[in-house]
Amino acid sequence: MSNFSWYIGAFVFLILLLVFDARKGSPAYTATMDTMTVPLSTDTVERGKILYEETGCSGCHGVAGTGGIHNFNYIQDEKSPPLNNVAWKMFLRDEESLEVALSVLKSGEALDEVQDLDVPRAAVVAVQYTNVVNKIKNGSSAQKLDPDGAEPAPMPSWSKLLNDKDIHNIITYLVSQQTFE
Repeated sequence: MSNFSWYIGAFVFLILLLVFDARKGSPAYTATMDTMTVPLSTDTVERGKILYEETGCSGCHGVAGTGGIHNFNYIQDEKSPPLNNVAWKMFLRDEESLEVALSVLKSGEALDEVQDLDVPRAAVVAVQYTNVVNKIKNGSSAQKLDPDGAEPAPMPSWSKLLNDKDIHNIITYLVSQQTFE
């Protein structure tokens, strides 16, 4: 059953990719994803949530980035990593830093472009923001639990489907999911 669920997930991903790729060639869908499916009046966090759900991020990373989705032979317990801790991975380690960064992100500014980001380890936060952007744009391979086993599902490149604003909105949504309980 485990392999079957992985195949279903991969199949759904491929269908989504084909559908969105077909849309890009259609005159009715020449706009970017943020104007074709997400209302422009929606705030940054809500736009990010809609994009996260519509592009299928939750298929691998779970609803609201909670993770736990099976990824056969993936090194981390054969589960895709959660993303609701992206803020923590970006070194936003307390509620005050999180709120400052979230305020900047909600304004539409990228954390790696702010001159005086008022959080501890601001330079590290900026570099980590860039790393998250690049991982979404370029994808990454997934490390194997069993070196002789099958390839786990990798993080695909989203650069052809998502523009910089879309990626920024998704990151803003994920940062907003961080809790300090």
